[in-house]
Amino acid sequence: PELTDESLTVLASLKLTGLVCYANAGLSAYGRLRAFDLRRLDCTGSRGVDGHAIAKIARAATTKLEILNLSWCVSVDDEAPLALGECCPNLTWLSLHGNRNVTDTGIDALSRGCLKLTSLDVSGCSQVTDYLRREGLLV
Repeated sequence: PELTDESLTVLASLKLTGLVCYANAGLSAYGRLRAFDLRRLDCTGSRGVDGHAIAKIARAATTKLEILNLSWCVSVDDEAPLALGECCPNLTWLSLHGNRNVTDTGIDALSRGCLKLTSLDVSGCSQVTDYLRREGLLV
């Protein structure tokens, strides 16, 4: 079978760990598809993945996306959690471990929009401060 845009619309789980060069362009192209069933996406260590590509996925996946691993995706910034908070209310598990460009602004958007989130890893996110803990938004 051939991998086509049509075959991607039924993909439920996608693992792109450790990609450096092509992951961002591939995710951006995938994010342009309107109807797909992506529920799990693992981009661990994909340095080429940025917030813009994840935002496109969030807007395309909307209510389907449940699990997202962005650990050590060092180019990810607040654009990703802002879009996730706006578009992905059924997100239950998210790791942003090691992302130094994600800030309190992004985490605040998640806390307002992803009400089913039961696991959030922000360890190593040096721009996420204790403000969220003081406000009771992050335990």
